[in-house]
Amino acid sequence: MSVVLHWGCPQNPYVIGEVFPGPQDRADAGADVDSGPTDAGVIRGEAFVAPLSISGVSQWPRRLDPWGVPAELVYRGEGAGAAAWPAELGPPLMRSSAAGVSLAAEAPFTDGTRAVHFLNSGPHYSAQQAEAAAFGQDSVVLELIFRAKGPQVILQKPGAYRVELAGTDEEFLIASFEDGVRTIEVRSPALGHDAWHACWLFWDRADATAELHCNGQVGPTTPLAGFGPLPTGAALTVGDPGSDAALSLAYVALYRSSSGLGPAEDRLALSQRRFFALTGVLPEWARGSPLPLPEIRSSVAFLDLARDPSGPRHLHRVGPHWPRLSCRPDADGALGCGFLSEGGRRVWLNALSPEEWDARGVNVRADPRPFLDEEPSWRVLTVDSSSRSHTLEHAQDGASDRYSYSVFVRAEASPHVGLSIDGLGMARYDLARARVEAPTNITAALEDWGAGTWRCIYVADLGGGTHTFRVHALSPSGQEIWSGPTDALLLSGLEVLPNRSYPANPLPGDSQAPDRLSFQATSGNLPEGESAELRFRALHPAAQRRNDGTLLKLDREGNNDQLNVFITAGGDLQSFGIREGDSRFGFGFDALTLADRRWHEVRVRWGQGVVTLTVDGIAEAHDRLDTADLHQGLERLLVGQGTGHFEGLLQGVSITP
Repeated sequence: MSVVLHWGCPQNPYVIGEVFPGPQDRADAGADVDSGPTDAGVIRGEAFVAPLSISGVSQWPRRLDPWGVPAELVYRGEGAGAAAWPAELGPPLMRSSAAGVSLAAEAPFTDGTRAVHFLNSGPHYSAQQAEAAAFGQDSVVLELIFRAKGPQVILQKPGAYRVELAGTDEEFLIASFEDGVRTIEVRSPALGHDAWHACWLFWDRADATAELHCNGQVGPTTPLAGFGPLPTGAALTVGDPGSDAALSLAYVALYRSSSGLGPAEDRLALSQRRFFALTGVLPEWARGSPLPLPEIRSSVAFLDLARDPSGPRHLHRVGPHWPRLSCRPDADGALGCGFLSEGGRRVWLNALSPEEWDARGVNVRADPRPFLDEEPSWRVLTVDSSSRSHTLEHAQDGASDRYSYSVFVRAEASPHVGLSIDGLGMARYDLARARVEAPTNITAALEDWGAGTWRCIYVADLGGGTHTFRVHALSPSGQEIWSGPTDALLLSGLEVLPNRSYPANPLPGDSQAPDRLSFQATSGNLPEGESAELRFRALHPAAQRRNDGTLLKLDREGNNDQLNVFITAGGDLQSFGIREGDSRFGFGFDALTLADRRWHEVRVRWGQGVVTLTVDGIAEAHDRLDTADLHQGLERLLVGQGTGHFEGLLQGVSITP
């Protein structure tokens, strides 16, 4: 049996090592990051195992492989304090600002990784010795995990170097250095605005080059030939005295080598390995290449993460190519984590803010309380009791299609909210009892986002023409008539999407690119023999799909050869195999639906003329099939995408003989 049978996200997903030992446990013992699991039944060299359930700096060894360079300085966000920022390694940084610092702030990781959040101008922390973080004549790697809201200096040693976020239309991380004679800049690839990024500065004296890598991508190489030793400069400081733009830091580390940092391909492999381990998608074991293909998603996106089943699902903006590991409660009240795969989409509404909608019998004002992404985007609806109805309305032309209409709400004076489109009727949402009443011609749902925040969902098939979308502020008794003026409810995140049967994570801007997590299936990640087995666990929202969506797919790029396991629009599980243009098998599993917000354990095994599809221990086998060479020559393992996107969470992916 594979270790995946134990499944990678226990009841408490923040206890590292209950199921899949984190690489920090092996690193302490001197093992490599991709050393295989040791559980009985897993044959080393014969399996690909990707838990896809734990993210954060706990997944890092405290050295840089392959060079074995140990860390000299390490500052973790959760360690920052009111008076000082103690180092895990190295001297502490002393607090130098009086206010505007939030400690142990949320960060987009499933383990204990947190951030220190700065709300106003710096400097916020400073070293007491000028020698701390000096480069001198050594080769150095600087490691940063941060989110910066606008251009600003993140850290600096005046007279030696500074690291800053710069740019307007496109933002870049820029490291500037001065040797007393001239100044040079090292630039990252383009970054997404106001999002989390993980970056590595490689300052290599041996080959006289410097590079900035961020989110698995590499910036241009800067030559260092003729550049002198860096002066010690002034003390290291964190924060920009000239900017009050918000900044969050989860990790700062410095590694020093008296020799070089290896060839460029080694540096890129190192930054990608650490980035994918940090974000939770580096396999626990891979006989072939463990690195995901680096083009994950070409845009910023929201990652949702709950810390306990009843707590809030925080929304974190993560940068381009950052794979998303989300944690959500399931229908049984247990918390689980997995890779989130969503298709691309863009804003359809031309009025996103409640202030842009027509107010009838209500007033709209801003509220300072933070929304799920910690931004003050809540709006208060205050009812005017002299009116017989209390609605926000917006009319917009649309084609004939199925539309998903949703809004986030919190109860103030009343737990009752209504949504409607045109004359299709009102769906009534009772937040206190978690109940929905709706006409039979629409699909309505109430999604609990924890801590009193709910998402009201209204799905309907509309003809072409002008459609009017309404939010109804209903009284404490659920009626449209109020006895007096009062703050009825908070709302945020108004969204209407065509061609969808349920909403996805909120859009972070005008559009979001599709997620694309894939691995090389060559060089050993697929067994050499005729037989093989795919295993994984899947969590899909309790909602009807509009289209089919792949869970796992093995294929050859530019060729129709494939083995595809997918969910249908009806929620059933299907699988088929094609080789050299011929369909080898294709059958479904209709004993249950996957679209029920419950984790389902799926196994697909083929070989010796038999293909068996097993869901939650219930097997359906088909024999007398041609399984010879079915998977030989297939090149990629696609997770959550292929025949459409899965639009849910996947964990515990493995390939075994």
